[in-house]
Amino acid sequence: MNRYVIAAIGLAVVLILNAPLVKAADITLQARNDVRNECMFERYKPWSLNALDFYGKDRWEYIGGQWTGDACKAGTAKAHSGDTQPLRTERFYESPEYYFWRGDRSGGERILSIDVERSLRLNHDDAAFYSVSFGRVIEISGMIKKGDADRLAQFVQSRGLLNCLEAGYCPVNNVISLNSPGGNLSEALKIAKYIQKNQFITLLDKDATCESACSFIFFAGFSEYEGYFHSRRFAHDTAKLGVHRPAVTLPKDTFSSDRVEQIIKLVDDVKVEAVRQFIAAKVDLTILEQMYATLSSEMYHLSVPELQLIATVFESPPSRAKSLNRSGVLALCSGLYRQEYGNPNAQILQTLDVRSDSFVAYDPHGEFVCYGAKTSFGEWVYDSCGETRNIGDCAMHFLGCRPSARAKEFWSIYEPSGANCSKEETDYTDIFAEDVARGNLGEALDFMRGADRQKAARNALSGDTGWMLPTWVDAAVPPTAFCGAIDFRDPMVARSLQSLLDRGGFDPGGIDGMLGAGSFEAIARANRALLNSQSDAPSRNLLIALGMTAQQVDTLVLCQ
Repeated sequence: MNRYVIAAIGLAVVLILNAPLVKAADITLQARNDVRNECMFERYKPWSLNALDFYGKDRWEYIGGQWTGDACKAGTAKAHSGDTQPLRTERFYESPEYYFWRGDRSGGERILSIDVERSLRLNHDDAAFYSVSFGRVIEISGMIKKGDADRLAQFVQSRGLLNCLEAGYCPVNNVISLNSPGGNLSEALKIAKYIQKNQFITLLDKDATCESACSFIFFAGFSEYEGYFHSRRFAHDTAKLGVHRPAVTLPKDTFSSDRVEQIIKLVDDVKVEAVRQFIAAKVDLTILEQMYATLSSEMYHLSVPELQLIATVFESPPSRAKSLNRSGVLALCSGLYRQEYGNPNAQILQTLDVRSDSFVAYDPHGEFVCYGAKTSFGEWVYDSCGETRNIGDCAMHFLGCRPSARAKEFWSIYEPSGANCSKEETDYTDIFAEDVARGNLGEALDFMRGADRQKAARNALSGDTGWMLPTWVDAAVPPTAFCGAIDFRDPMVARSLQSLLDRGGFDPGGIDGMLGAGSFEAIARANRALLNSQSDAPSRNLLIALGMTAQQVDTLVLCQ
């Protein structure tokens, strides 16, 4: 008699008749923790724990972005007891400010919780970093099949790898590293439940691939304590996380109505559980939308900025590219905006201005600017301003100088430091400062000439400031949110537009591939004359009105 088995290839739920045997996933204990040994924290900007002496100050002290002691070098970090013994939970509480006592200090129990100096959120965030840096690493690789959840639990139990302070309370538990193309979805969801219940760290190591059903296991790296959600997901920027739409495939056969109803209910139950875990893990809903928009026969791999929405991403060494990839800068700046405000913004594409030694993108109607510059050493650095930073201080840092006393409204609110702006600069810096004081950084930036914005970016990043531009920017593609749009500031597109304007009798002031004041004045005249529009923004309709065919315009859109 035929056996009916519900399995999953990737996320595609498949009904298999006489299902063939599938090799179980490999579950192994790695010999070392590469997060620490390969110094992945070296360039991770938000982590700056002061002198937490995990294993002796002469060996592992992480202060303000630099390893001290053994000088963190890839592949040369020395082994210690954490490589061969279970993670020593008590080491996280070496300093009294990390203690919270249940009972009195003489006979009470130390627990990780809120105290007079540090919040519960910070303690648990630090615990996650401690775990991924010093924990034992359990790797799950290969296809996931039925029974793998029980095998993982037995593997952990038999080797003493469950590192909990009490049942269900494991803020410094070990690491589950993933490298799997997917497999049985229902089994992956069981593994995800086990990981979340015990608050394991989930990790995508260098060049790892985690697709389809495996993605739900990765999403399970989180914890919730006393109403606070804590992500415990980490990934290297070279890793690939892939999702696609669940699907049902039935073999050619005749099924009774009862059998069909049973199949549909089983499939629906699996789908509901998948979405429930997706939401519980607080994965950005745009990723869920992208998953259902991708055919089950295809795979959507998250970009690094999308991965940063749901996980801590370790970045590769900085980019040394001679020229910038516009798509990569767009991905970087739109990703930073999305981290600030939760959604993409078309204005980032429309304002993105990339030059040979600097770039700027901003929201002309809000409080955001992303900018970068090339250092004298040939490396690119970047920074950004948004609602999570003091806009006044951030804006003054962007200018790189102090406005004059004429900017009275600004001076009544802020006290900027640094050198005074030069006489040549005060024409725009004073107005910029006044606009910032009135609460609109975007309008202040929009008022500046493009050359002045670029100069400000270079000034702001001329010292030892900013973050190193990561290597992934060099090869990034346009974010999906911008697919179908036209990047009018791309030099090739801009030059074509300027040529069309010039031939149409709307002098752009030169054909140089850079949209400046002359180009936008010409665009405004063309819009009024040809489209009866008062806008000074270029558009698809304007290109066609100026003589381009629809087919030619289609070749200019992003993500072809």
